[in-house]
Amino acid sequence: ELHYQWAYDTNPREKASFLKENFVPLKEHGVLKMIDVEEHVPFTDYMKISFANGHTEAMMLPEITLPNGKKLIYAADLIPSYGHVGLPYVMSYDIRPLETMKERAALYEYMTEDHFLFFEHDHVNQCASLKRNDRGRVVIDELLSLDQVLAK
Repeated sequence: ELHYQWAYDTNPREKASFLKENFVPLKEHGVLKMIDVEEHVPFTDYMKISFANGHTEAMMLPEITLPNGKKLIYAADLIPSYGHVGLPYVMSYDIRPLETMKERAALYEYMTEDHFLFFEHDHVNQCASLKRNDRGRVVIDELLSLDQVLAK
């Protein structure tokens, strides 16, 4: 609901991203389910939702438990491509870039070896597993297709 209101009463910087003709009809037809902004909200038995506020207000980050028990995090614009895995690599259109860095660091602390990221805006790399290098920095462990994640 918070993100819907943000999109509906948007700012000039994000106006082109929130076209009312794309989302208002969904609410008018009663097909949207509004949820409270809490960390890791259970949505279904196999999905939970967390929220990030650095890129835009209350952006949803679904975490899906796959049939193989692995977990796939749809990183949305928090980590839009494999090139944005490093903490300081934020997008110029994040509304709160320092918050993006904090949220990304918290996500990295939360993730285990059973988690994979899905990259929303990477036209070459669909998914990745992460690890910490010998300097303690989070880096790509393995780039994978979604089919490879599902087969693991």
